[in-house]
Amino acid sequence: MSKKKSISKIPIKPTPAETIIVGIGASAGGVEALTQFFKQVTPDSGLAYVVILHLSPDYDSQLTQILQGVAIIPVHKVEQRVRVIANHIYVVPPSKHLQMDDGQLVVLPNIQIEDRRAPVDIFFRTLAESHQERAIGVILSGTGANGSMGLKRIKERGGAVFVQNPREAAFNEMPRHAIATDLVDDILPVAEIPARLLAYRLGRETLVISPESQPGFDEPQQALREVFTQLRMRTGHDFTNYKRPTMLRRIERRINVRNLPDLPAYVSFLREHPEEIQALLKDLLISVTNFFRDSPVFTTLEHQILPLLTHVKTKDNILRIWVAGCATGEEAYTLAMLCAERTLDVVDAPAVQIFATDLDETALATAREGLYTLNDAADVSPERLRRFFTKEGEEYRIRPEIREMVLFAHHNVLKDPPFSRLHLVSCRNLLIYFNQTAQQRALETFHFALNPGGYLLLGMAETTDGKPDLYVPLNREHHLFQSRSVGPRAYPVPEISTGLDTAQKRGAEADPANENPANGRLSYGELHHQVLEQYAPPSILVNEAFDILHMSERAGRYLQMGGGEPTKNLLQLIQPDLRLDLRSAFYRAAQQRTPVVIPHLKGRLEGQVQTITLHVRPVLGDGDPAPGNPARGFMLVLFEPTTDEASEPARERPPIEPVAHQLEEELIRVKAQLRLANEHHELQAEELKAANEELQAINEELRSSAEELETSKEELQSINEELTTINQELKIKVDEISLAGNNLQNLINATDIATLFLDRSLRVNLFTPTTRTIFNLIATDTGRPLSDITSRLDYPQMQADAETVLATLQPIEREVSSTDGRVFMGRVLPYRTIDDRINGLVLTFVDITARKQAEEAHSFLASIVESSQDSVLTVNFNGIITSWNQASEALYGYSAGEVIGQPLSLLTLPQDLVKVLRDTEKIKQAQRVETYETIRVNKAGQTLDLEVVLSPVKDAAGQVIGVSTVARDITRRKAAEGVLRESDRRKDEFLAMLAHELRNPLAPVRHTLQLLQLSPAQNEPISSAIAVMSRQVDQLVRLVDDLLDVSRINQGKIALQPALLDVGTLLTHAVDTVRPLYESLPRELSVSVPTEPLYVLGDAIRLTQVVTNLLTNAARYTLEGGQVWVELDQVGNQVRLSVRDNGIGLAADQQERIFELFAQVDNSLARFRGGLGLGLTLVKRLVELHGGRVEAQSGGLGQGSEFLVYLPSTTSSVQPLEPTSVPSLSSTPGRRILVVDDNPDAADTFALLLEMSGHTVDVRYTGEQAMEAAERLQPEVVLLDIGMPGLDGYETARLIRQQPWGRDVILIALTGYGQAGDKRRSQEASFNGHLVKPVGLEAVVELLDSLLPP
Repeated sequence: MSKKKSISKIPIKPTPAETIIVGIGASAGGVEALTQFFKQVTPDSGLAYVVILHLSPDYDSQLTQILQGVAIIPVHKVEQRVRVIANHIYVVPPSKHLQMDDGQLVVLPNIQIEDRRAPVDIFFRTLAESHQERAIGVILSGTGANGSMGLKRIKERGGAVFVQNPREAAFNEMPRHAIATDLVDDILPVAEIPARLLAYRLGRETLVISPESQPGFDEPQQALREVFTQLRMRTGHDFTNYKRPTMLRRIERRINVRNLPDLPAYVSFLREHPEEIQALLKDLLISVTNFFRDSPVFTTLEHQILPLLTHVKTKDNILRIWVAGCATGEEAYTLAMLCAERTLDVVDAPAVQIFATDLDETALATAREGLYTLNDAADVSPERLRRFFTKEGEEYRIRPEIREMVLFAHHNVLKDPPFSRLHLVSCRNLLIYFNQTAQQRALETFHFALNPGGYLLLGMAETTDGKPDLYVPLNREHHLFQSRSVGPRAYPVPEISTGLDTAQKRGAEADPANENPANGRLSYGELHHQVLEQYAPPSILVNEAFDILHMSERAGRYLQMGGGEPTKNLLQLIQPDLRLDLRSAFYRAAQQRTPVVIPHLKGRLEGQVQTITLHVRPVLGDGDPAPGNPARGFMLVLFEPTTDEASEPARERPPIEPVAHQLEEELIRVKAQLRLANEHHELQAEELKAANEELQAINEELRSSAEELETSKEELQSINEELTTINQELKIKVDEISLAGNNLQNLINATDIATLFLDRSLRVNLFTPTTRTIFNLIATDTGRPLSDITSRLDYPQMQADAETVLATLQPIEREVSSTDGRVFMGRVLPYRTIDDRINGLVLTFVDITARKQAEEAHSFLASIVESSQDSVLTVNFNGIITSWNQASEALYGYSAGEVIGQPLSLLTLPQDLVKVLRDTEKIKQAQRVETYETIRVNKAGQTLDLEVVLSPVKDAAGQVIGVSTVARDITRRKAAEGVLRESDRRKDEFLAMLAHELRNPLAPVRHTLQLLQLSPAQNEPISSAIAVMSRQVDQLVRLVDDLLDVSRINQGKIALQPALLDVGTLLTHAVDTVRPLYESLPRELSVSVPTEPLYVLGDAIRLTQVVTNLLTNAARYTLEGGQVWVELDQVGNQVRLSVRDNGIGLAADQQERIFELFAQVDNSLARFRGGLGLGLTLVKRLVELHGGRVEAQSGGLGQGSEFLVYLPSTTSSVQPLEPTSVPSLSSTPGRRILVVDDNPDAADTFALLLEMSGHTVDVRYTGEQAMEAAERLQPEVVLLDIGMPGLDGYETARLIRQQPWGRDVILIALTGYGQAGDKRRSQEASFNGHLVKPVGLEAVVELLDSLLPP
């Protein structure tokens, strides 16, 4: 049941407080429009009409008398204060302006400049303030933009605005400027406006939307919810937190404007006319403001607040201001002007940054443009107008220094994060639209954004009463408040509203009657929706780009979130098994515009194979029963589960090939390019539309001119017919004169050159229309002396030049400028008749402003290039140098005269010439050439290291005609890089020497320990001491190896040897290696390895190093009797290794720092357990080399820690690693061995160890001794130290190989040098093996077993 509009009772004479006042603004051509308007006004319209005709104060239009002759209601000329009565017309005199005061018209003289400049705007403002939604603005024919600013105030207060159709207006500037505000309710022929006004009044009186539900009237409330839903879906704006009565008044006004009977009808209208949503949004987001609105407020800011904000700040500080709800930017620029007046002329003034935000993108675009009409700037004083604006035609543009102070941004005060560290927040006339909750949230947001003691400026009807604890009133009259310095507050997180239903839900929660949902009832619509959700198949609604708009509760099971950036695109979120079929269904549904069903699809869902039927149903456009449906263009995807029995045989699902992925990526890129192309096309369409309108206007002017010419022609033809009988020859002459006159007239009209014809007395004979833009000429100025005509030219010698040309008959040509900044090429020539008589002068002025600007720009760019510190030269495609700057001369030594015209090969090395030609060809083909380094030659023949950037040189038509080369000398940088490389080399040498010097003393220690271990005379204390010493020696060796490994990783010198590995087997081997350490401490070690193998692609040695380092680290930092747990499992497509202990734990700040080089846990136990802080660094970097990652976790100090290693897994199957057999010390039969080492302790202990193992051993301490002993003894094996004085190990090995007996001797390098380069040198010196000190006996035995036959 819907309310019907009733017009049975029309109040003939409303009370003055209820009277709707129609303000009518017009200027040139307005009398005719007003006459047509009031001919259609009925005597009982119930409206009062106030007419403001913007004309010259001295012009008496007799408007009152004219309207009295056509109107059937009384017409009054307002001379004094008068109360406005319905069904009366009030006319203001041209020399006065009107204001509204308590229902009365107040006539005031035009004293201030804005009174004369914008009388219509001033009246509209006061009308809006006094009558609010009972104000109507009407704009009729006129010039300028008068009224366009005032109508914004009417719309802000809830009134209506109607405009005469510009096509029928005698002068369409006022209507067009009004329409350009995008706030006009309707554009009508002037004769139809009165009836439209009457319908609007009747609609206001009969249509009322209740803000609350009423028993038996649920349909209007449902329709209201639909309106808010449409707004939210189509615009993205949620008006839940706006005052409900204000919103309803705006909706009622739109219903009246559209002349609809009730709210349900308006909902239908919204569905059928999507453009109405934008019109409603415009009404709800009235973007209205003006410069210096409520000027006393800004006077207070200027004299009281800004001095406080700037007096202690210097150029190093920034004054930060936020203007919330800035609309079209006038208020933001007002504050910028006030700040500029205090800072621009001050040397040490602070910088000013003003943030201006709004929800209305259209208003923000206007604000960013900074271009305003004369009426928009009516409240700006002439001094400020000159200082802060630049005039462009009839409009004014904000100067760059003011524009750069203001940053405009789209921002929602209630939902988006605020700005911070602000000194002033201005939020005027925004809070009045919010409900109490939203006002409090906004005030909290502003308090959060303000510095302590910052200032808040509100509108004249706004206050901080909602949050009195946050602000203290500073000036109640002007609503200026100061932020209180309260305790820390959290920023108020905005509520994410879901629309009108949410607001009603909150209302229901506040209402005790609605606290128990069981006592309420669901509407049938809501019950229907819940039942559908429970029993219907899962479904997803997508738009034309396949982005998810809404989904049912159970639809999520068909989606799968992947890695990378989150997306809403259904094709990327759908289960991979369904993706290709869904893509195909989308394509068919979009092309055929019919539902598509794909039955019996099999996919793996929740670990099980399920069969579904896929439905894709498009929301159709043409032919759809609801063509205004907001979901038109959307698609509904349903997933209907089916049983296996009813399904077809399972189709073989082809795997998703890489080509499909490539096509998807290509499609995404093409769609992005298409979107950009569409945006470009729309921009060009707008430009073409504007150009078309201009061409139409020009066409109308030409048509008018043609009609005038046609009329003249007809008159001449009539005269010719009358004179035909008098003289035929005269007729021919007249025809010739007529043709010449037409040609001359068309030439004058067509030319864009200002041409002025003077007689010999320098009086005006003729001028072209363009001449009026320079000289102040009118049609009646013919015959006036040139000296009496004023001009805009700065050409004082024009009179003297004219007299000189008359005297000498020689043309004079000068460049002259005008007061408005234009530049002209002026020529003064003698006027010659056909018989070569001088009958005056011809003055021509050609506008060369654009050419001069281009020349200046070219000169400016040339000066930049010439003053550049980088060499800039250009060459053509023949390789010839065409330009050369000073930096090039300084770099290469050639002057411009020496090198221009020479080939580029003059500067290029012969071997680089091919690359230069190839890069030139790339530039010619419009390809990009990356910055590169090269070597060039200067005049002195010296080579230069240069960094070169190539770019195309284009002509005026955009064609590439050459190559620009920008070169920067990097010789010093290259030298510095060489120094760094030398430093790295010396560091490597130092580390190698350090390792050598550390390992040499360790060799005899390890040998001695092994001798003691082999000794049978051991008791338990001695065995324990030997074990302790062995572990410490192993620790020292490990520290040296870790130090070298970290250095090699940093330099990228570690090369992995990847192979397919079973991580479980590798882990088992590593655990066996460290288990003696755990048994000796003691620590309890628990290992969990899955039964199924887990494979990775990695370097077995390096991964074993990772595991042992983690296990050793866990043992070191766990207290005696502690536990360490090791677990291996599969997580997704990664293998995870967890090493967890109950040891000393990690603090929060140590969990990332622990992986840094030399980082250690900072407590006494960690320091006692020692280490250089290299182990975890090695773990992290080795794992990253394998493409994995390492994480450290801990509950805190004393809570233990856990290290997690993630490695990419592979599904390939390999044979698991077999345990490496530990060689028996007695597996090798006794050999003749010669040990050579310059360290007697190392040599003797190692020899003794080998002898105890059953070998025959001789010892020598120098290379010379080794040669003599080897030749005499001829050993089978020589263990040879490398770094010996005199004859070193490499030279000794070469000498042995040169002997006949030494060719088959096994040579093993025994050294402290263990880097890859050292091993390579050993191999080159013909060594069979390379062992790094300290060497264990088992390593020697293993190597001998591999080199010698048993």
